[in-house]
Amino acid sequence: MKSLLCAMRMTFLFLLINIMAFGCTDDYSYMIDPDSMLLKAGVFGGSISVRKESEAAKDVWRLNLRIKVSSCGAEGAGFGTMTNRNVPSQIDAAEPFDIYILWASTNDAVKGFLGNVNQFDERTQDGGIQKSIELIRRKNPQALILFFTSLPRFDNEMFSFRLPYFVDDQIELCNKYNIPYLDQYHLCGFNAENYKPYYLPDKIHLSREGYQKIAAMQMEFIREQIIRYYSTIKYDDPNETI
Repeated sequence: MKSLLCAMRMTFLFLLINIMAFGCTDDYSYMIDPDSMLLKAGVFGGSISVRKESEAAKDVWRLNLRIKVSSCGAEGAGFGTMTNRNVPSQIDAAEPFDIYILWASTNDAVKGFLGNVNQFDERTQDGGIQKSIELIRRKNPQALILFFTSLPRFDNEMFSFRLPYFVDDQIELCNKYNIPYLDQYHLCGFNAENYKPYYLPDKIHLSREGYQKIAAMQMEFIREQIIRYYSTIKYDDPNETI
């Protein structure tokens, strides 16, 4: 058992050295051999996480972090909305990953209910987030869970009014369960005056230019969390539950 733990530690030490040494580049035109990628990451969420334009950001992660990225989201899905393909359902149906990226859409704010961070109602955003964390920790207790908050949308003033409350609860739940989060809503830089070059005509979904604008921010966040997590991880089974 000790030899196995030692081997695992050495593997992740090799991982950290490669990630830190690989560095960043503005040239994303080349491709890395998939066999050289060290960790498998699954991205779960709604259309913002899975549309073809999102590959513009994911390619930046792949090329700079040497991670294998799989898109597991579904159009129209949220954490509590679209029950048959919501985020918990996506996680339940997917293979285990080393890294789970929970990318919040705006579908809960438009179609669903906020919920309460101190209650567990799977029909709500808050309950769906908690269910997602529970499922991941059951499926792979050693997995790194990362959270991307919702991005702004500019199609409807009512949705723009509701969305900040849903983002606030996303952050509160991440703090409650010690999940690293990237506050895309406040850090992306998109606003009513400048969003048009970065969004599709529906004013909801990002264009390739929009994904390219936030890709470096996402990549640096993922890099920092991988290094931090795998330098401190313990290899006993915590059997954590919410």
